Amino acid sequence: MNDIYKIIQEDLQSNRIPENLTENNLRKIFRFAQENRLVSRLSSNVCNQNLDQIAPDIPFKKYQLSSQSRYLELIQEIYNINELLNKNNIEPIFLKGAYFYLLEINNPQERFMADIDILLKRDTFKKSINILLENNYSFKRIKSFKSIDINYNWTHQTPVIISPNGYALDIHHRVTSPRIIKGSCALTNEIFENKGYIYKYNSRFAIPQPQHCISHLSYNSVHHDMYSSGPSIFYDIRDLITYIKKIKKIDEVNSFIQKFKYKKCINITFAMCEEIGICIPFDYQCPPKDIVNKSMNMIFMGSKISILNKKFSINSFSYRLKNSKESQYLKSNSRVKDIYKLSEVLVSKFVDFIGYCLYIFLNPSLYKTHKSLKEYISNK
Repeated sequence: MNDIYKIIQEDLQSNRIPENLTENNLRKIFRFAQENRLVSRLSSNVCNQNLDQIAPDIPFKKYQLSSQSRYLELIQEIYNINELLNKNNIEPIFLKGAYFYLLEINNPQERFMADIDILLKRDTFKKSINILLENNYSFKRIKSFKSIDINYNWTHQTPVIISPNGYALDIHHRVTSPRIIKGSCALTNEIFENKGYIYKYNSRFAIPQPQHCISHLSYNSVHHDMYSSGPSIFYDIRDLITYIKKIKKIDEVNSFIQKFKYKKCINITFAMCEEIGICIPFDYQCPPKDIVNKSMNMIFMGSKISILNKKFSINSFSYRLKNSKESQYLKSNSRVKDIYKLSEVLVSKFVDFIGYCLYIFLNPSLYKTHKSLKEYISNK
């Protein structure tokens, strides 16, 4: 892990991979990058520095080329969604990866984007989905859509929608989960009230202000995903700071951060960024050293700790069971098939639970660290 830390640290600071890599180092970082959505980031510099020759069988070049073509295809998808919804008097606000693809930053194609995230007001949900379905979009798991039944006290987005070209689309009505941030979401309200715009490709795209993006990224990485999204947050914050300096909005961002309600996520994120060598031009309150150290250890474990984020309370289980039966496994006309599909859901949840218990049993100290960080972040 120490080798991976040093490689990512140098890449973040100088935009270069260390030249003295061994073949073992390269294989280790490639496996880590695959698990934590960093292959596109690292493949570019590995190929540009001809380090891929150290282990020619690792497909760095393939990932470098595919990330460029995927970027162009996703930009087209973003443009199509924006045009389609705007034509029907609905304004989507582009979040996360789509936000970065629209910004004027260096090498946006290096950022991996799993799906296109957009934010819409609740009262446009049903209309928006119908428009998408009429234009060859479809739900990933729901075959026969009749009406959208969102439990707003449980989820912050619709089930995954697939574009005609096969890309995933997540439609949000808020940027934080109502199970984590109870009641009205102040950040969502801020984004709606003070959204910004990017003008490119002869179109206008609605986006969050940079300070809202920092808050959203920090929340997602530290609170929502509890570090399981890995160190990709460092690249996002680095690129965002570069952009904020370019548009000369440091004071505006700094002012918002000082009054933001949920500052612990931002404080931890900034402290980790400085720990790895990213200069933070904003005022923030550094958390206790042990919190920062634990957070760094957890974030470099990335996807390996994702199972610890699962929740197996009765309420959580019953909702997911209902949701899985109705959307993932679908209802059929056959009673026997319904029973079979319900059994599949029960088995899959049981397997998840066994895996969770085994992970805790084999990693008791990791579980305690994860729990203590969760309590620290959740405590206002």
